[in-house]
Formats: sequence, structure tokens, C-alpha cells
Amino acid sequence: MTTPELDKLGRSGGSGLIAVIDDDSTARHALAYRLQAGSFRTVECEAKGSDVAARVRGASVACLSLGDDSRSGFRLLGDLVTQCPDIPVIVISGNRDVDSAIEAMRLGACDFLAKSSDSDQMMAAIRRAIARGERVRKIGAEASASDAGADAIVPLQELERRAISKALQASGGNVGKAAKLLGMGRATLYRRLAENHPRALESVTMGASTDEARTNLLEK
Repeated sequence: MTTPELDKLGRSGGSGLIAVIDDDSTARHALAYRLQAGSFRTVECEAKGSDVAARVRGASVACLSLGDDSRSGFRLLGDLVTQCPDIPVIVISGNRDVDSAIEAMRLGACDFLAKSSDSDQMMAAIRRAIARGERVRKIGAEASASDAGADAIVPLQELERRAISKALQASGGNVGKAAKLLGMGRATLYRRLAENHPRALESVTMGASTDEARTNLLEK
């Protein structure tokens, strides 16, 4: 499947199209087969080259194998998260290395699975990732609608700020509930707040009102 076809599917709401990224063709075909058996459409892609992110645009989820060289796998993960922020990335590893799992989540992966994971675990992770991607795209669409008439591109950090603000408001300031609404772990949300929105984090942890937290979050 070509990139233009992927773009067309993405624009038309091509839910269920999974990009399988792995340099090992045998493993790549095997995972694609498992996903197809679960009624998902797949597109296969090698992890080599500088245009991997461009080749998977339009997919609902990307499944990235770390391979033997985890460093290059993590670099590619960073590129995917940066260049395709609306495509959740599931990292798949040949082992259950805790350090690798922590690094993958730190870089923005939505899930970390061992290659030995059974089909039920794999399908559940894919469905969670699709749901997360749909939430991200919905939030982006709402942000675009609120900026109707403006030609400027909304920075990714601004979209994140709006998404976190909405989640905190909907959850009454409960970080755990807000993280669940955003499709991320509680620790990940705390880290995002600490790194990018420290005043909002201070308001939440000190027990301030949700409105105060939102005000701090939305302040430039």
C-alpha cells in the first residue's frame, strides 16, 4: 500500500489500519498475519531509512519492533512520536526488559509488549491504541474548529495544553482520572505537567480548585 493510499485512508477515517515496522521480514509478516486474523488491515514497513514516518502516515496505529539494536529503534520511536503525533505507537520487544519499557514510555510510546504476548493481549493493546488515537484526533479537530478562520498551525504543545486542560476539568482535578481520559499513564501525565506545565501541577498537588489549575495551565 502506497503513502498516497495511506493518506487517503487516514483522511477518510481509516480506523483499523496498522503499520507494522520491523527490519526482520519474517517477524514482520508473522505479526501482520496475526493482525489480519484479528480483522485489522496492515501495511508493512522496514525500520530503515529516514522516511519511515512519512510512509506510515494515515495508519491508525504503528507497531514498532525494537530489533537487536534498541538504540536505533528508540531513535525511530522518537521520530514517529514527533512527526506523527496522532498515530499511537506500540513498541514490541523480544524480551521483557524493564529499562526498555520505561524508555519506550518516556519517549512517547502508548504501550510496550513482548513479542511473546498472546493474541488476546496484542488485540487488546491495538484496540486501546486506536481509541487513544481517535481521542487525540478529536481533540485536534476541536482545537482547529475553535481556531476557525485562522491560518496559523497550532503548535503541538498548545494542543497538549488544551487536551490536559479539558481532561483535568472533566475529572475534577483528579490526575489519575485525567490520565485515563487522555489514554496515558498517571506517571506520564505527572511528568508532562512537571516538564511543560509546572504551575498547573503545583495547583493540582496543593489541592487548588480545578478552575485555578486550568487557569495556570492555559497561561502562556
